[in-house]
Amino acid sequence: MSEDVKEEGTYYTPVTFDMGYDFKNFTLGAGVGIAVGTKYRNCFDEFHILGDNGNYYKTTSNGTTGEFKVFAKYRFPTKNPYPICRFYISAQYSIRTGIGATIGIDI
Repeated sequence: MSEDVKEEGTYYTPVTFDMGYDFKNFTLGAGVGIAVGTKYRNCFDEFHILGDNGNYYKTTSNGTTGEFKVFAKYRFPTKNPYPICRFYISAQYSIRTGIGATIGIDI
């Protein structure tokens, strides 16, 4: 059976160390670190069954590369003067992964 590549691309797993400046509930900052690129490829046969006995092709591409990002984070106000944790929403732009957003809890 012949197999055709139906989908392929590269995704990055970044690890950055961030620093920023706080303006009350708002933080502006930047981060530097590394990003590991992983190339993936899905091969399907004529019946749209994953080829090569079900193997999913993943290989490291470009190895480890540098990463840089800038971000803006907003922490929602709380009445507690010394909060243990605070809910936040953040927007960022990084060289490898582009524009992104996160939500979470700062501890």
